[in-house]
Parts: sequence; structure tokens; C-alpha cells
Amino acid sequence: MAELALPKSFKRLNLEQQQAILKQLKDAARTALNKGRHIFPAPYLTKKTFKGTRGSKDARNDAQALAKWEAGVPANPCVRLDYSNLTVLDIDGGVGDYDNVIAWAKANGIPETYVVTTGRTGGGYHFYFSGTRPPERKDVCKNPQANRLGFELDGAHGDIKCHGHVVAEGGLHKTGATYRGNGLPVAPLPDWLRDWEEESVKARRETFHRQLERMKEAQSANVIPWNRRNDFLYREAGHLHYLGLSEETLYAALKDIARRYCADGEEYVRQQDAKLRSIATRVSAMTYDRVVNKNLLGKPTGNLVIKAPPLTPKERLMVWLTHRFPVAERVTVRSILERFDADHPGERRPGRTTLFRAMKSVNFLEVGLDPSDRRTSLWARHGDS
Repeated sequence: MAELALPKSFKRLNLEQQQAILKQLKDAARTALNKGRHIFPAPYLTKKTFKGTRGSKDARNDAQALAKWEAGVPANPCVRLDYSNLTVLDIDGGVGDYDNVIAWAKANGIPETYVVTTGRTGGGYHFYFSGTRPPERKDVCKNPQANRLGFELDGAHGDIKCHGHVVAEGGLHKTGATYRGNGLPVAPLPDWLRDWEEESVKARRETFHRQLERMKEAQSANVIPWNRRNDFLYREAGHLHYLGLSEETLYAALKDIARRYCADGEEYVRQQDAKLRSIATRVSAMTYDRVVNKNLLGKPTGNLVIKAPPLTPKERLMVWLTHRFPVAERVTVRSILERFDADHPGERRPGRTTLFRAMKSVNFLEVGLDPSDRRTSLWARHGDS
């Protein structure tokens, strides 16, 4: 015990209390494991991640899952829900005590099931259901900054969790209260909870699917689709800028290129004249590598080379991602790095932060989970609208 880096709140307890809590947490972890659940340890009184681990991604259902507790660490046992084929309706307000929340559930068609009281001040309850939500149905969580209201029904509010985790029965809330279950079996997940979506999330998903359909239609017409139009026009503008065209000439050329090669070209030129002007202005102001034979006065310069500043690692990665991964192709981070290794033999892989920033800059979004490994996210590049 003395050799372990124990949390201060745990050290303040006397030896008898420490031993009782260690036994409680270890028994809770073993009980969850015996129920077939995938578990992982979280720091004392939390559901966060131990430093140096992957948190819920490390959840497992074998004897090795108990390693922290066997070593005498007062870890909170947590259940990774989708690995365990579970979904949890997490009610954290608006219902009061246990009797009230059960009455609320019955009145709203929520089947009788295994419920864990969390210890949250004012009442917190986890309704467990067997079954998972589809990968494209993200967890329903309150997030005011993202304009997400969470789950709301008949005065109660909370979250629907499937792709995340919860503290298991017998674990400890940050208030020190124990998570306590009602002992009932887990009921099947109702269809309406499986498919529940917030309106804002549903609208974004439907917009993405409409964009994909438009992209497919444009590609089948053998023209530059709307979602690749911006990249295409900037690239063509860069080529013309390199040849020394003035801003006005560049602007006129871009209008002609858009009419000839882009889907809905005439309509785009008519409605987006200001955008074409902006592209011409921005590209004309860019530096570039180019041999200049004469200066502005027409005098020879001796083949002066004007050098552009070198690309940053992120910018190089953005260029590579744009050219290597077509719009809507679903990939994992691992497959991206494997392609990077193949295309850049002997070069060091980009850091995780640099990679994710570059992916964000070229419109990579998370679109679900890999069917062959539910621990791994799938990403796809969206086009510009």
C-alpha cells in the first residue's frame, strides 16, 4: 500500500476504511466482469482515464481486466457500453427520488429494467438496456456550446450513452456515494431509444447524406462535383498565377474554367461572382517559386528565383491528405498512417496532434465505427459546399 501513489482523499481514510473500500471496488469489478461486461479502471471517485492508458478503449472481459484492483489500487470500475452490448439512459435531473423516476419511466413507456442509482445530488439514475445504437447514432449528450440539448422527456433530462462508458454498480460517485442497483434483469433496448436523435444532430446527418448524393450525381456526369469545386478552382488559379497572369486576367480565366469544367458551372459563375473574385485576389497575393527574367521596369534580373516560404508539417500533410483520400472514402487513422508510411518511406510519421489538425483543416469528420473493430473510429473527408 505504501509504495502505491494513492489519491489524497483515499489516504485520509483510516486503514480499516481503506481496506473496506478496496474490497468493495474489487468486488464490483469482478461482479461486472462475471456479468459479461467489458470493464476498465478509472481513478478513485472518477470515471476519467489513468495516465498512460486509453481509458474505455482498453476495456476487456478477462482476468487481466482486474490487474489494477489485484495490485491494491482503489480504482473505480467502469463499463464500456458498446463493447458490452449495452445502452444506458442516464437521467440526471427533473425527476427527484427513485420512486418518482420509476413512476416517470412507467408513464413514458420505458420498460422495467436494471437501474443503478448514481449518487448524484438531486437524483441520478442509469437505466440499462441490452442492445446498441447504430454507429451513425452518436450518444445523446447535453452540450450547450454545440447547441445540443441532450435527452429530454416529460420533465426529465439526461443523456443516452452507448459508445461511451459508465461507472459500474458498486463504484463510487465523486460525492463518495456508492452506485447501487435494483437487482432486476436488463431489458431489451426499445426501438425508440435506439433511434432517438436530437433535431440539430439529425439535421447535420441528413445534410451530409444529401451532400454525398449530390457528389455522386456530379461524379457520374464526369465533371468537377460541387464538393471538389473549391479545391479545383484554387489549384487552377495557382497554376495560372505561376504563369504570371494578372489578377484581372486570372479572374476572367477562373470564370471560364468554372463554366467549362464544374457542375452547374453557369449558375455558379452567376451566383458566386464575389467568391471567384476573392479566389483571384487571394491567389494573386500569394508568394511562389518562380524564375523572373525582368523586373517591373522591364530590365533583366538575371533569372532571379523568387522563393516561397516552405510549407509547415501541417500544410504538407493537408496537401497530401487532399490528394490521397477522395471525398467520402471511409478510413481509420491507422490506415491513414499506413498510407503515409507507404508514400513517405523512411520519413517519420506525423504526431497525433498535427495529424488531427490537418484532418480537421481538410474537412475530415468522424462518421462511425469500424465494423471489424468497434473500438476504432471511421473518418471521411467532406467536400466544400
